[in-house]
Amino acid sequence: MNPTDITAPDYFHKVVDCQWACPAHTPVPHYIRLVAAGRYSEAYMINWRANVFPGILGRTCDRPCEPACRRGRVDDEPVAICRLKRVAADYKDDIRSLLPRPAAKKNGRRIALVGAGPASLAVARDLAPLGYHCVIFDQNAQAGGMMRTRIPKFRVPERVIDEEVNTILDLGIEFREAGAWTVSRGCSTKVGTRCSSVPAHHVGATSTFPAARTRRPTSRSAPSGSPIFGFATSIGLASV
Repeated sequence: MNPTDITAPDYFHKVVDCQWACPAHTPVPHYIRLVAAGRYSEAYMINWRANVFPGILGRTCDRPCEPACRRGRVDDEPVAICRLKRVAADYKDDIRSLLPRPAAKKNGRRIALVGAGPASLAVARDLAPLGYHCVIFDQNAQAGGMMRTRIPKFRVPERVIDEEVNTILDLGIEFREAGAWTVSRGCSTKVGTRCSSVPAHHVGATSTFPAARTRRPTSRSAPSGSPIFGFATSIGLASV
C-alpha cells in the first residue's frame, strides 16, 4: 500500500464527507462555523469562491452534501447545509470590499462567451480579474440564463438573481443581447440554437466559450487547432 499523500487536496476532501459530496467541493464545515459565529459575509465569500451563486444555490441546490452529512448517522436529520448557505447570503453585509477588483490593465486577449447562464458567468468571473476582456452574448435582454428564465420567482426572487449576476458583470465584463447574432459564418441564428461552429475571430476574440443551452452536463472536444476552450460543463441548476 502506498503512503497517504497529504499534499493532495482530494485526501482532505474525502475525509469530510459533505465537502466531498458537493460537486464544487465547497468547504462546508468552514462556512457553517462562520455562520454559527454570525460572520455571514465571510461565510458568503467562501461559498462565492467555490460555487459562484450562493444566494441562488441556497434556494435551489439538490443538496448532495446533506445525505453525506455525518450528523444524519447519529440524529434523525443531517445539518441543513443548503439552507445555511442561504442564511449566509441573506444576512451578509456589503461585500463589495471583499470581491476581486476589475483588472487595472487588460492582457490583450478577448474571450467571446456564447450564452449568459451559470457556465459562462462562472468562466467570466474567473478570467476577468486576470485581465481578459470577456464579452458574453445571449438572446435575452438580461444575463442569467435558465436561472432567470426557468426557475419560478417564488423559489428565487428576481433581486437575488440580479445581485449575484451583477456582482460578476461588475468585474468589467461586457454583456450583449444578441437575439439574431451570427454565431458562425453562413449560419445566422439566434444564440441558443444549434450551430456547428463558433469561430473566435468572428467577434474579434482570441478564444470562444460556447455554453448556450447547456441543459445537461456535456464535455466535447473542440476541433483541432480551433481557438475554442471546449464545450461547457454546467451544473443542472434549474432542475427544480
